[in-house]
Amino acid sequence: MQFTCKTCGQIHDTDKLAFGWDAPQAWEALSAETKAASNLTTDLCIINAKTEKHYFVRGSLLVPIQGTGETFGWSVWTSLSEKSLDEMAKYWKDPRRTEYGPYFGWLSNSIPAYPETYLLKTSVHVCKIGFRPLMVLEAIEHPLAVQQREGISAADLEGLVGKLLHGDEQ
Repeated sequence: MQFTCKTCGQIHDTDKLAFGWDAPQAWEALSAETKAASNLTTDLCIINAKTEKHYFVRGSLLVPIQGTGETFGWSVWTSLSEKSLDEMAKYWKDPRRTEYGPYFGWLSNSIPAYPETYLLKTSVHVCKIGFRPLMVLEAIEHPLAVQQREGISAADLEGLVGKLLHGDEQ
């Protein structure tokens, strides 16, 4: 979806904008020692803390744009159990990987412009090879979960993008 930004006057295309995180939120708080003992790739993260391990996968949280047939996406991280990550990793390059899951997880990023999203219940759905998993929020009354189910209006999306790009309070 394209629109003319009320702040900068430029045309923004939501298909070409990417909002997301390179790591789960917990990664930022780790000591250099723990980061060195852990593993972070573009798709998976394993945090090796002294007494326990934490497992994460990166995926897409999509919100339909009402009346357009398009979606707006966030690149987010969700925690997984060791068993779920092991199964997902086992079939990562297998064309039949979509036959497995979905997997339960906790959203592991705070998404700006919404009430706190960190630790919202999430269902992780594996997609075909070449696509990141889809993150589906539990059907609760959190504004992001409602938008994922019902969509976001074009006007609300324009305001959201303006806030994200320019810090606007449009």
